Amino acid sequence: MTQLPKNITFRKATIDDVETLVEFRIRFLSEFPKNLEGKDIPSFKARLADYFRRAIPSGELISYLAERDDETVGCSGLIRWQFIPGFAKNSENRGYIFNVYTVPEERGKGIATSMVALLIEEAKKLGIGRLSLHSRSEAESIYRKAGFTDDWDKELILRLV
Repeated sequence: MTQLPKNITFRKATIDDVETLVEFRIRFLSEFPKNLEGKDIPSFKARLADYFRRAIPSGELISYLAERDDETVGCSGLIRWQFIPGFAKNSENRGYIFNVYTVPEERGKGIATSMVALLIEEAKKLGIGRLSLHSRSEAESIYRKAGFTDDWDKELILRLV
């Protein structure tokens, strides 16, 4: 466990943390305007729980929780996936950082920065050759300080559902 000042500890999430991971995903999404409006939240929570129950034991998902006095104050995630190999070493091993979230009253204290650093170290240990993420503008400096840059290509997206 990594220790931060003010009694913040970090640990990897386990299958026992599924309820907390679901709660923090909902908290994260609720901060985007109209993100949950009109959505079937109970069904979404069930799908999230199913995903976490499958992805944590398989190693597809690695999540860190930030805690103070047995209360979760932050959450983060790293999804591991495979891509077609390229010329760069480990180019087929990819990671996507998502859901880096700190409760509002704890923001600005280095919790998100510490969770991102833990995920980057985890990715290095796993031989992940490329990490990517999407960021809100107010959090972008966290990722830039960690070394994230704009990619050389612009990704286009086609939504099929």
